[in-house]
Amino acid sequence: MPAEPEKGTADTKNGDTRSQQPKHDAFEKTTLATAIVGIIILCIYTGLTGYQAYIAKDTAERQLRAYISVIVEKHPDLNAAGPPETVLLFKNVGQTPAYKVRARSIFSVLDGGTFTDDEMKAVREYIDRIQGFESVMFPGQEFRQSAEPGVGLPLTSNQKIKVSMGAMTLWVNGEVSYTDAFGHNHFTRFRLFMNGAVGNRYNKLIWADKGTDAN
Repeated sequence: MPAEPEKGTADTKNGDTRSQQPKHDAFEKTTLATAIVGIIILCIYTGLTGYQAYIAKDTAERQLRAYISVIVEKHPDLNAAGPPETVLLFKNVGQTPAYKVRARSIFSVLDGGTFTDDEMKAVREYIDRIQGFESVMFPGQEFRQSAEPGVGLPLTSNQKIKVSMGAMTLWVNGEVSYTDAFGHNHFTRFRLFMNGAVGNRYNKLIWADKGTDAN
């Protein structure tokens, strides 16, 4: 008769099988958890890399794009016999060309030394209706603009006296808009004024605290 297997031996083998199963499950769980953590880390790294690339691109564009500045090259002389003249100088101080450059400005004389919200809105709407000419400005290139070349500001003698005394204010409102080499639109809005009131006797146009901004 064939020999029966010893019970002790069979029990030992079954016990080994049962003890190895939990170890196998634990290994699979550990492997799965490690894979999930790796995927999460990869996603975070990919996101950070994409964000860093965006920041680098945005920084490069900001450093290279066109910037058009506005300064007063010639201030109006209210003591002159003829109409006072003023000249605005626009210059591309950036490193790449500015396209579709359009500069518009208006000169006005108003009573007092303030600009009401309604007056500011009316001036902005008027400037928006001015078509102007579009041009290209290369880095370092500049152009000038005045109220009326060779004629000056149409101020009467009485108005010049009132501006000098502070009873009236000479305002210059304008905007220069352009598109940079990366296809982004920009603008520079400016507002300057001249008023001879006490504490403001500069005899030149100065920047107003409102109405001057850029993007």
